[in-house]
Amino acid sequence: MDYEHDPPYFLSRFWEGNEVPDFYKLAKYEIEKNGHISIDCDDESVNIYQPVLAYIFSVSRVSVRNMDAMEDIQIDGLPYLKTFIHGYNEGVGYFENDFKALYSSSNIDKLVAAIKSNYYDTRFEKEGKIGWEKVKKFFPVNLNHKTIREEGYFSGIVSRVEDIVSKHPQLFKGFYDRQTKKDIRYWLTGFGNEDIPTSTTVDYEKLKDIIVENGHFIANTKTDRVKIYSPKLAFILCSDALPSTNMDTNTQTNINGNDYLQSYVEGYNEGIKYFDSKYSKDDVRDIHINYFHSGYEGDRGWNIVKTENITFLVITHKGVKKVGYYAGIVNQVEIIRKEYPDAFKDFDKCDHELNPNPIKKKRSISAPVIGLFCNLVNESQLLPKDENESAESYCRKVCLKFKLNYTDRVRQNFLTSNTPSNRLKVKNQIINLIKDKSGQTLSEFIDKKYPPKQNLYA
Repeated sequence: MDYEHDPPYFLSRFWEGNEVPDFYKLAKYEIEKNGHISIDCDDESVNIYQPVLAYIFSVSRVSVRNMDAMEDIQIDGLPYLKTFIHGYNEGVGYFENDFKALYSSSNIDKLVAAIKSNYYDTRFEKEGKIGWEKVKKFFPVNLNHKTIREEGYFSGIVSRVEDIVSKHPQLFKGFYDRQTKKDIRYWLTGFGNEDIPTSTTVDYEKLKDIIVENGHFIANTKTDRVKIYSPKLAFILCSDALPSTNMDTNTQTNINGNDYLQSYVEGYNEGIKYFDSKYSKDDVRDIHINYFHSGYEGDRGWNIVKTENITFLVITHKGVKKVGYYAGIVNQVEIIRKEYPDAFKDFDKCDHELNPNPIKKKRSISAPVIGLFCNLVNESQLLPKDENESAESYCRKVCLKFKLNYTDRVRQNFLTSNTPSNRLKVKNQIINLIKDKSGQTLSEFIDKKYPPKQNLYA
């Protein structure tokens, strides 16, 4: 097949707006239930493992972006379905020819092992170490006939594998069980402060343009649709052959960035759940503090994932999942801001901008007093400290919220300065200056937990 005139289309816009098409929902349901959805065309039936592809193949007008012309257009999905079927039949033919000796008693164990090895860990051209099963996890970011034919090819192979495994459960016992792999650290060679390695499948500059224009790039997996805010990370997760160094063995290799996308998705979904369980439209200032200042490891905000301040010189699943976690939180912040624009009208402004003439304190407040104040804020549950949060991170957050000066001595006095004299200073120097109801809450908490001693001789 001639791919000379086969422009790439980005699937990040495969539907317009935020409404998910009904057929996509149906395809997703069928794939989650049965592992695939079958589509018929020209008296042929093929198994499709991605709801996105099933949707594209089923409609005559698909919204995409032409990455050569950098313009949004609509294309017909039917020609791509025919290309998919062409590749699908080639994949079926390959499997039937290369594994036709499966039932030979002398080769059966070797062939079963070979099928499992190929299913999970085959090297295809420049794609790094991946397997046939990749069609069940990811679909190509760039839509063109060449990539669709490849998707069809491996889908045809997978369909034959799954058919044989289901027909011979004892022979393939444990086939879908995989031992957890070590999270190897890879040094991405070619990545510097401004250096981006070239890729045969991903154009970094075009990716960057999309993120500059939209604020994010959409990545799709079998079951999820997530936002990526960093051009470098988007490039990594979309690239199929990243030159790298295995830091355990100090050997050169290529890794498939797609393999890390699922870790990003897992973190992303965890971040969404965390935000939804802890914040509402009534927590604007707390969200502001965490978003801009201290939500990421105490000294930086959640929005760090929208900058290039996170380096990706060394990649691990754990690290990618962490970035995904904060990206999920940032996504929820964007959603809640759109839902409640009035409540978040001053969200981007810091307290010193909202109140340019704050009340000047007559004297500086000592670190032991501020440290005790942070402790009492936690004990009163006014701003609970997370279970795994460090004292430094928590004290920074409290000081930022109440406009107090943080130093390392504040952290040192977090648990060691609870004396009657310091409690009195906390009330006089800090709590009495708090004008909202949190000041009254703290004052009542201190009076209840540390009531003044009664004078027995009065």
